[in-house]
Amino acid sequence: MKRIYLLMLLMLAASTFLNAQFSKGSKELSLSGSIGSYTYSQKSPGGTTSSKDYQYFTVYLSPGYYIVDGLSFEPEVAFYFSKDNTPAQYYLANISYTAKIGEGKTGLFFRAGYGVGNSMIFPGNNDVPLPMTKSLDVKIINAGAGLKLLINANVLARLELNYRVQSYSRESSYYSPWGSSSWSYDYTYSNISLIFGFAFLIP
Repeated sequence: MKRIYLLMLLMLAASTFLNAQFSKGSKELSLSGSIGSYTYSQKSPGGTTSSKDYQYFTVYLSPGYYIVDGLSFEPEVAFYFSKDNTPAQYYLANISYTAKIGEGKTGLFFRAGYGVGNSMIFPGNNDVPLPMTKSLDVKIINAGAGLKLLINANVLARLELNYRVQSYSRESSYYSPWGSSSWSYDYTYSNISLIFGFAFLIP
């Protein structure tokens, strides 16, 4: 019987901490990352060429402030590192909503936002010098949904299914004694990824 009472108290405490975590005025600091490697090959009439093994690493930092219960503003900054390239970065402004699931230790969240960056960030861009632009000319649309799992009173594990669209346009010109011409390039890259990290309660 004592064990049952103890379990009930622990569940109540977890529920209280989780509710407090998502209430108006509370603050979070989320830290996530991804790491991996890739290769690619290309076939042509002249033969087949293959790349070496490339490694990449991305780190995401996102503070959050709850404007009202469950609804938070979450700016985000991310840095993309890959071998033989200058690190690229982007900045997002997100709105997120988090709801506690039942009486347990889990919260369900949804978020959406818009931002800018100095490069289209994806693993296969080692052939493109980073950053792609000296200005923040890359436009980013961000959306995600996931779970927050209470580890203790101050730490949450965070798992997100993320969808992101990046777009970038540039113009090129050609001049010669016989005339000139110009043309534009429009790039769009969309991807779905899993992002894992932790959220820390800020007193």
